[in-house]
Amino acid sequence: QWYQRRVRGRMLFKCQREPFLQVFSSTVTACKEVKVGKKKRYEVELDDTILFPEGGGQPADYGTLQLPTSDTKIGVLDVQRRGGAAVHTTDKPVAVGEVVNASVDWERRFDHMQQHTGQHLLSAIAEQEPYNLNTVSWNLGASVCLVELDTPSISHEICDQLESRCNSLIRQALPVVTKVFESKDDPGLS
Repeated sequence: QWYQRRVRGRMLFKCQREPFLQVFSSTVTACKEVKVGKKKRYEVELDDTILFPEGGGQPADYGTLQLPTSDTKIGVLDVQRRGGAAVHTTDKPVAVGEVVNASVDWERRFDHMQQHTGQHLLSAIAEQEPYNLNTVSWNLGASVCLVELDTPSISHEICDQLESRCNSLIRQALPVVTKVFESKDDPGLS
């Protein structure tokens, strides 16, 4: 429903509402030809998407779009957020009004989900007593996830303690709950 899909005027995409969903049908709302370097590409917008756009240190999902009446799969090479829309870069056009089955590259998505959740867990533990180390930035890469803490150095002992605490919580298999707050002043953040 519309009111469940918008926060601060921004679209909450299907990938944010149901991150374990791997296939989803959606309607093409826009498609335009663009040049990426010397290559012809297409920017395709859907009325909703399970393909996560790049942002906040997390790379975009990859996947495919497929017409239900065809075996042809159109590769999604990139996804970017533009205002309230997710723009999917493809190598083939799709007609506006067509219903497509969007599929996510699950291996990539699941890896990103694990790294992203791990970063939140590490940051949450590091900012508490006795460490008091805030996360300055983070970046999720293809083979390495970097978390920058606000300290010029950190001892091996503290790294081992943080790792041990993270692993202890992971072994407890606690549920992961996603919350969306209206603003940084939301009382739910305290």
